[in-house]
Amino acid sequence: MSTPPTFDGFLDTSDKRLVFFDANEPEFASVSVPTVKTRIRFWIDHLREPENVVIAFG
Repeated sequence: MSTPPTFDGFLDTSDKRLVFFDANEPEFASVSVPTVKTRIRFWIDHLREPENVVIAFG
């Protein structure tokens, strides 16, 4: 990405799984990860009401 991420940090993933959800869906995606701590970065196009979100993990 050409801009710094909105968030860049680590999540505890003790079950080696990332689960994605929003206000409308309790779980709309999940992915297995190889470790119990996972680096995640995301970029959004608006701080309060984003329409586009890009997520990178690993």
